[in-house]
Amino acid sequence: MSRLAPAIVVAALAAACAPAPAATSPSPPASADGGGSGGGSIAATATAARATPSPSPTPYTRAALPAVHRGMAVVVYGTETHGDEHAAAADRRFAQLATLGVNVVSLNFALTTPSVTASTVTTDPRLTPDDDQLRTTIRAAHANGLAVVLRPYLDEATLPAPEWRGTLRPADSAAWFARYTEVLAAYAALAEKEQVEAIVVGTELNSLEADPRWRAVVAAVRGVFGGRIGYSINYDRPYLLPWADALDFIGIDAFFPLQAPATATAEELERAWAPHAATLARGKAAAQGKPFVLTEVGVTSQTGAHRRPFAWDQGTPADEGAQARYYAATCAALRGVVDGMYWWSTTIGPTVDPKSFDPLGKAAEAELRRCFAS
Repeated sequence: MSRLAPAIVVAALAAACAPAPAATSPSPPASADGGGSGGGSIAATATAARATPSPSPTPYTRAALPAVHRGMAVVVYGTETHGDEHAAAADRRFAQLATLGVNVVSLNFALTTPSVTASTVTTDPRLTPDDDQLRTTIRAAHANGLAVVLRPYLDEATLPAPEWRGTLRPADSAAWFARYTEVLAAYAALAEKEQVEAIVVGTELNSLEADPRWRAVVAAVRGVFGGRIGYSINYDRPYLLPWADALDFIGIDAFFPLQAPATATAEELERAWAPHAATLARGKAAAQGKPFVLTEVGVTSQTGAHRRPFAWDQGTPADEGAQARYYAATCAALRGVVDGMYWWSTTIGPTVDPKSFDPLGKAAEAELRRCFAS
């Protein structure tokens, strides 16, 4: 989804949500000193990373992705802590997720493009974690028994509404794909060194999905990465990409608006899921045996959030119960329909917005535990 940022105490306000997109990524928390760091050595145009020593490697051999993805989407920012402090925070977060029954995490981080017509892709020192932050985060997840999916996405901070990542139209599409491939291949090489289980090569890039050059993108990633490769499709798009045969799994960012009263019960929400569950079942049937997972699903903790689940700001009061009921209904409605789901989302640092997507420390946390225990 188009994750246009919530008003977080330590974060910038985001722009309004795009018309139909899903919910990916808020603006990052500001660093304590008001500055930012990140976007390390992967992208040549990135600001230089902080001089943080690379964390020591730990023995790890890539595991198989779980048959059922009991996942949590974790957003990692360039303004996160570094070094030992970041390692300790990541360890605490992943240990907590493991106790909730999570068996895999997607590590989501931002790439940027200057405009919808730009022919380049780069990083941002506030949004994009540097290489050492990513390594530290990956190692902390693995140390807590969690499989890892690396998931870079195109942020929308530079794109004026109603434009979003799904409406990109590069002036020179060949140059855009060449640069995007270069950046992805570099992250894939890092992922291979860390024995990451999977990488998502694109998220909600609707306007570019028919381009045959995606096959070359996947081939370049596969040339340096031995794990599984997937792509995340927005919920309102056709689920069968013309190059899906090149992928190992299909992801759906499932921010379907649910037609139910603002104060709907869990039972009413489960019934409202029925037509969308049928759509997903047809998508899975067409996936030719490939795993078919929800790479994003969730709502903010605000009254009526199920009506526009992709939106950060519903203009309604904080309501933990609304989020918890959505979690319960979603789990019940989609059990057995898809091969797992990643709840959107949390961060390495503490939750600071009572109206955000983050379920941790709220009533939805108990529903998440129940969902993944069943």
